Amino acid sequence: LDDLPDDMLLAFCMSTGLGTLDNGTAQAWLPRLAKLLAKPNFVLVMTCRCQAEADGELALLRRLGAKPLIANTPAKYVRNIFSGMAGNPDVEHDENGWFMAYNGLEWEGAALDRLLSDIPGLCDSVSECLQQQRQPR
Repeated sequence: LDDLPDDMLLAFCMSTGLGTLDNGTAQAWLPRLAKLLAKPNFVLVMTCRCQAEADGELALLRRLGAKPLIANTPAKYVRNIFSGMAGNPDVEHDENGWFMAYNGLEWEGAALDRLLSDIPGLCDSVSECLQQQRQPR
C-alpha cells in the first residue's frame, strides 16, 4: 500500500482480519488505511468473513473517523451476493461475504495522530464497547 500511484481512487482490502481487533493486525493496517482515506475522492472497500468481524471492523474504522461512502444511511456492512456463498444469510462464515465502502476521514492532523499513536488502546476501547452492546439489558 505504500507505493500506490497518486491518481489511484479505489482500493479493495479483502478479509484483512481487522475486525478481529487484534493489535498486530490493527497496527499493520490502520496507518495505511488512514493514509488512503485521507486522499481526496478516494474510495476504500473493505470485506470480511463473518458478522462478528464486520461489527468489529465497522466499529474500529468509525472510531478512526472513516466516513461511509453513501452519506445519510446507516453505517453497516452488507452481504455480498458475489461471495463464495452468494450472500446466503444462513451461513456464519463466508470469505468476502460482508462489505462496506468508505470515503474520507472525519479526523485529520493531530486528532488522527492521537488515535494512531495508541492502536492497542483503540482496539481495547472498541472491543469493550462491542461487548457492552452485546450484553442483555
